[in-house]
Amino acid sequence: MPLQKITNVWFNRYNITPGDPEDSDGIEESAEEIKKLIYEIIEMDEVPVNRIVVGGFSMGGAQALHMAYRFTPGVAGVFALSSFLNNDSAIFGNEKIPDIPLHMSHGKQDPFIFFPWGFETFEKLTKLGVRNAEFVGINNSSHELKKNELLGLFDWIQNIVPPLEDNESNDI
Repeated sequence: MPLQKITNVWFNRYNITPGDPEDSDGIEESAEEIKKLIYEIIEMDEVPVNRIVVGGFSMGGAQALHMAYRFTPGVAGVFALSSFLNNDSAIFGNEKIPDIPLHMSHGKQDPFIFFPWGFETFEKLTKLGVRNAEFVGINNSSHELKKNELLGLFDWIQNIVPPLEDNESNDI
């Protein structure tokens, strides 16, 4: 039996390029843990699922895309910052995915997760049916977060999260 490397990441990457295979087992294991957290928020804090936004930076953004478009399709929105999906991503295997609002941003000078990888992911998601989507290229930005990027993200979240209403459904 080969030794498995223990990591502190959302899932393993065999290599960091879009052409490499996706770690479907790792993505699904992380998804189960994240779903537990979401259910806890729904049940303990009584937050309707349609007021929850999932998102992340780099690999966290890729995991967030899986959460929204595969594992928790009732969320209010998803954001992915400096992120990409592998070409063989399970998300792309669907003919159509839930039309959950999407915000992606990416540093134009990112030397680690190249800007075109993020934009190609965005284009593929919109071709699969995501209509309420935006992609923002961040000038003079590497693999990092910038203040203007975060301010834009906060504005986007405020625009997509619906107002509180009585008797909302919590189905995910």
